[in-house]
Amino acid sequence: KLFVIFPFEKEYYREKHNMEVEFYGHPLIEKIDNFNSKKDFLEENNITKEKEIITLLPGSRSQEINSMLPIFLTLKKHYLNFEFIVAGVKNVNESVYQPALDLNVKVIYNQTYNLLSHSKIAIVTSGTASLECALFNVPQIVCYKTSSISYFIGKSFINISFISLVNIILKKGIVKELVQGELTEKNLLNELSNILSNNRISDLLNEYSKIYSMLSIEGTSKKIAMSIIS
Repeated sequence: KLFVIFPFEKEYYREKHNMEVEFYGHPLIEKIDNFNSKKDFLEENNITKEKEIITLLPGSRSQEINSMLPIFLTLKKHYLNFEFIVAGVKNVNESVYQPALDLNVKVIYNQTYNLLSHSKIAIVTSGTASLECALFNVPQIVCYKTSSISYFIGKSFINISFISLVNIILKKGIVKELVQGELTEKNLLNELSNILSNNRISDLLNEYSKIYSMLSIEGTSKKIAMSIIS
């Protein structure tokens, strides 16, 4: 028996591999529903209330951060009226965040949910963070860049239309994806401008609500546990 966390996985494993598959919702829903943002989060981290926050999520591995963060940081000089903050992780050497510190961009460690609770927009490296942004109702741009060889090998084995969980779940391009050569300062700037200058935010939030409905089943963890022991 296989327990999956996305509806499309249930269809895939049942139809392609004739497996017994159960879907009881995504555990992240429970985690985020039970999350309460710190009321004094901004004060504790010396974050101004005068500017809206754009959160940068460059990934959780050193290689990702080294590749993504410098590109993300190019936005700062174009949007001085926003507070750019990096969602840092402690499992990497802190030196990978030096490019942010050099530009006086704060790095706040292991408080991603608190940051998203206060964010206007997020610039995200493709992964679970994309789904988390959607569940926190934060408009986002999803990015990914790796070595040309790694990308070529990956494309040879995996044939998918989208890389972000948001688009994969909804089966359409709701959030903008900037991948490989498309991930440039110009394209990132254009997409951020598009989100801020028109009604895309309301459209995104409407689509996000569909994701919540698709993944939310009451008592996910309990139902999985009961199925395992039954």
